[in-house]
Amino acid sequence: ARLGIQMVYQDLALAPDLNVPNNIFLGREIIKDSIFGRLFKLLDMKKMTEISKNHLAELGIGLKSLSVPVKSLSGGERQALAVAKAVAWCESVLIMDEPTAALGARQQALVYSTMRAAAQKNLGVLVISHDIPKMLEVADRICIMRQGVVIADLMASETNLQAVLSLMLTGRAA
Repeated sequence: ARLGIQMVYQDLALAPDLNVPNNIFLGREIIKDSIFGRLFKLLDMKKMTEISKNHLAELGIGLKSLSVPVKSLSGGERQALAVAKAVAWCESVLIMDEPTAALGARQQALVYSTMRAAAQKNLGVLVISHDIPKMLEVADRICIMRQGVVIADLMASETNLQAVLSLMLTGRAA
């Protein structure tokens, strides 16, 4: 995190009972100046909500409400929120582990759109995925690992599904 690297985990790591701004700012809350000074710390929910709303809009994420508990959002909305939270604090690289696992097509589209928006903010986006056809469609580069070693680093536009699968399964090009 000190190097500006953020991670989106397969299990999302969101607080389901908190609302959207509280999830985005979890551990980085904005504190209001209070007449009680150091004795009472109050969250600046208005400021956190406004920043969250602007950040989500910047990434093209439209949620019906930011005030509802995250557990009431759809799977795709929760995944997009997890990506948005990481992008909010990311300065260099965003690592995503199976970001569309168990999502429907519409929910996957929302996540892929959010990934593209992150890349357009000049962030490096590294996606760990077994959805090879989709990665060939959305990625710039495909790196293939076997037994923990990178065996190929390919331009996505210059390869195909058969070549990637052959490298994955046999360690050799087709």
